[in-house]
Amino acid sequence: MKPPLPIIADFLAAGTLFTNGTHVLAGYQKGYTSPSISGIGGKREGTESYIETALRETVEELFGLSVVPLVLLNRMKGLLEPRRIHKTGSYVLVIYNFNDLEKILELVRRDVKVSPLYKTLPKSISELMLDRSMPVENPPEISHLCLLPVVKNCIIDVEFLEDIDIILGTTRQSKIESNPVNVEI
Repeated sequence: MKPPLPIIADFLAAGTLFTNGTHVLAGYQKGYTSPSISGIGGKREGTESYIETALRETVEELFGLSVVPLVLLNRMKGLLEPRRIHKTGSYVLVIYNFNDLEKILELVRRDVKVSPLYKTLPKSISELMLDRSMPVENPPEISHLCLLPVVKNCIIDVEFLEDIDIILGTTRQSKIESNPVNVEI
């Protein structure tokens, strides 16, 4: 039997962080004022528990669903055991490992069957990240997924950003060349 989760009633938002200790799953969100790479999570709906908020937001953001079936949420709550729970202000972060993420993929394939972001639902973390497609109408909150290293004060090398520009067919502005992009991880 799983140990009981701590009771946290005074929260406004919650999210998940999936990690193996050396890497974390992150998402690119273009819709912000300043596009950014961020975690997965969002606002509490109604009387949800923080676990329900975190898991619902995870399925919504990873699979582009506007409604998460209650049966799926209940299965995830029953099967997954958070590795750690951390509250900062009104936000609750629920930390899981990559094995838990693979269990979510399996449960989604079982209970959801279809996603606007995937031709076939992903069976692996690799497929989750690499087989994602972007619908032109109603683009998802998170457009791209990536793995980031678990390090402090990561700086993206300007020459690497220029390499990405080659793929995009764009050029980097000179002001960025003198100011590397700081990414706090």
